[in-house]
Amino acid sequence: MTYPTQSWSAQPPAPQQQAPRSKTPVITLAVLAVVVAVAAVLFTVFYFNAQSEADRLTSAQTTAEADLTRANDRLEQAETKAEAAQSDLTKAKSRTSSLESERDDLATCTDAAGRYLDTKPDTPQRDEWFKKMLERCRNT
Repeated sequence: MTYPTQSWSAQPPAPQQQAPRSKTPVITLAVLAVVVAVAAVLFTVFYFNAQSEADRLTSAQTTAEADLTRANDRLEQAETKAEAAQSDLTKAKSRTSSLESERDDLATCTDAAGRYLDTKPDTPQRDEWFKKMLERCRNT
């Protein structure tokens, strides 16, 4: 008697070899991660530089505004002083004009009195100069 021969092996079938996986996606992701990290660092540096510049400009603007306010206050004070000086000048010119007019009247009166005193007594001219002296000296 013969037994049928079957091939039974105690070994499991050999696994099929899989194709080696490509490392390209991992490398691409790693490079992309590095680029993103570098970009993040650069943008952080740019942000802080811009923030620092903005702070500096804000400080400069505040200083300029304070200087402008002080200059405006000094200008207003100077304008007030100029108005007061102009008023004083107007008053002084008016007073000078008044004094000049008074001086002219006194000169006319003095001239008439001098002519009256210079004429000989008991002459008709003396009476005329007396009248002129009285007329010119009453206004003073």
